[in-house]
Amino acid sequence: MPTSVGYQTILQKIGGSDNIFLTSHQNCPDAIGSICALIAYLKSQNKKFYPYLAEPVPKLLMSLPESSEIKTVKPNLDVFDLCLVVDAGDLKQTHLERELQAIINNKSGKNTVINIDHHETNEHFGHLNLVDHNASSTCEIIYLLLETLDYPLSPGIAEALLTGIVGDTGNFTNAATNEQSLKIAAELVWRGANIFQIIQHLYSTEESINTLRLWGKIFQRLTYNHKYDIAISYVLQKDLKECSVGEEVVEVVANFLNYIRRIKAGILIKERADGTFKVSLRSTYPGIDVSELAKILGGGGHKKAAGFSLKNLGFNLPL
Repeated sequence: MPTSVGYQTILQKIGGSDNIFLTSHQNCPDAIGSICALIAYLKSQNKKFYPYLAEPVPKLLMSLPESSEIKTVKPNLDVFDLCLVVDAGDLKQTHLERELQAIINNKSGKNTVINIDHHETNEHFGHLNLVDHNASSTCEIIYLLLETLDYPLSPGIAEALLTGIVGDTGNFTNAATNEQSLKIAAELVWRGANIFQIIQHLYSTEESINTLRLWGKIFQRLTYNHKYDIAISYVLQKDLKECSVGEEVVEVVANFLNYIRRIKAGILIKERADGTFKVSLRSTYPGIDVSELAKILGGGGHKKAAGFSLKNLGFNLPL
């Protein structure tokens, strides 16, 4: 059975491992920031490691220190003695469900899966689980993990961790923002993270005019359901091509739906390159937990920010 553990247990397991596999769920600031910070830490400990993501690091996060170390070639997981899965609520999100589940089911103890996350829908799938629902982000948990060691944070690690915190708090504007996240953010700035530069990378793009054109398409399609007070919009792959922008500029729009007065929830449907769809759910309304709907549909997340994937919508979007 999975075991809930504290920081020291995780640190001891990392310290006693020789070959470490790192992965996460997707190319978001919190996932990549967590991996980059861990890469820098493992390098300082002279550990052998292999960081993997199913998709390349998006352009807006390529400036993060250590991001160039992240691979997209899937390795044989049997060669590792530790698999660190960060910022993933379940194994499906890693695109390595079969491989990781085989390791979890293996009773030999040759390879351990550690699950480090903050999502309220986390399934505690690891041999060891460090899941803190009160943390704003997984980067916040990684900070606390390193703080337990009194580890001297470099400016590069500080930048990676603050990037994840800024990303998951929506630049300190959503419900994930709390006293601890603000205190940690201040400490990371003191350690050398440039918060202005981080915000510029996350929320500004070189193709800003094209980005605004895309956002215009999305907001033009915005539909308001008066019965349930829900705002809904969508974005297609052809929109990205017409506006010459990448998928990474879309996620910001989902957060903007929170700023529409009187709505109880916002829904943004995004067509992926493979023809599947990602549905992002947002809410700031008291008493609404969008993660419950996401979980029913095979996804997860937080009470106020969640999502799920669909192979097909079951209905036609107006083109």
